[in-house]
Amino acid sequence: MKTLRERLEWAIRFAERDLDRFRPGDWLNLRDDLTAFLEAKGAPIPFPSPKELPESALRDLQEDVRALLGQVAPARPLKWRMVEIKGPLLLNVIAGPPAWVRSAGHPRDAVLLSLAWLLAADPSAVRRCPEPACHRLFYRVRRQVYCSTPCVKRANKRAERHAQWARPRKAKKGARR
Repeated sequence: MKTLRERLEWAIRFAERDLDRFRPGDWLNLRDDLTAFLEAKGAPIPFPSPKELPESALRDLQEDVRALLGQVAPARPLKWRMVEIKGPLLLNVIAGPPAWVRSAGHPRDAVLLSLAWLLAADPSAVRRCPEPACHRLFYRVRRQVYCSTPCVKRANKRAERHAQWARPRKAKKGARR
């Protein structure tokens, strides 16, 4: 995960996943992905490794990531939620275009801080699908409004049906009432 887009897309996928369905190998992959999310320009995080986090800590982290993403793309009126940093956190600014800020400390705190910086860099990139049956988070590309093709099709069909009902109907000749 090197680009802002890749990192934000991973965070959205992580927030949307159902951790109750994970198998042992899925947990290992999640820990590897979390480590990759925290790395900047190939520099590993020197503090406790995310590979050592228990499942309960990963579940708590997922709730915090959901809350942080939800503040950028709220589904309903926004309720602010404080996210507390639990321990010492080291910051390292890596110069050069583009500049990176690397954080090290407890993996949970480092992930939340990294995600906050990513969201601050491009807050309009994360959206929530307006489709009533969906409301999923997604990374917006260009003028994208819906998260997926099925949501676009549902919205278009709904608009088509609404337009059909709104049109005045012609009475057929010879038809009885």
